[in-house]
Amino acid sequence: NMDLNTLQIALINNDLSGVRAVIDDLDRKTENEAFRRAGEHFGFPTAEWFGMRVAYQGDLSPIFGYSDASGLRRLASRFDLPMLNLDWFGKSALPKIREQFSLEVKTSRATLFTWPTFLLSGMLSTAAASDKVKLYLLECERASRMGGLGSSEKHQREARQDSVRRAATIARIDG
Repeated sequence: NMDLNTLQIALINNDLSGVRAVIDDLDRKTENEAFRRAGEHFGFPTAEWFGMRVAYQGDLSPIFGYSDASGLRRLASRFDLPMLNLDWFGKSALPKIREQFSLEVKTSRATLFTWPTFLLSGMLSTAAASDKVKLYLLECERASRMGGLGSSEKHQREARQDSVRRAATIARIDG
């Protein structure tokens, strides 16, 4: 479960340690699933690499209204978020990465980003294009909160029904 309110407050206050606390609290499995779903929603490919789901800078930048990836790189650097450079991958892994992100062989200076960069870019970018990302993130959080409430309400309703059934049974036995 993401806490976008706490994240937004930390971002507004330029509280780097507060932002890191929210990011560090994210569960890797949840983070990977959230990024996969965001990729499906916005139409960009993601791939899992050594347990981290990543996306290519060239696919992400336009979603936030950035003309190039330098905005994503600056943001990731500022908050010490993972960035994987294409030239870090070994010769055996490179063809697979290129294939997964449809990169040409001549592409050598590409960067891959993880969910936290997508999340923070969505919350911080002021470009009009990023509003749809911020809206998406807020709707996801609300849906997860509502899902939790719905499940809790369902359990409460079932517990009340069980109590009524037990009371009716006791009344029959006593009656």
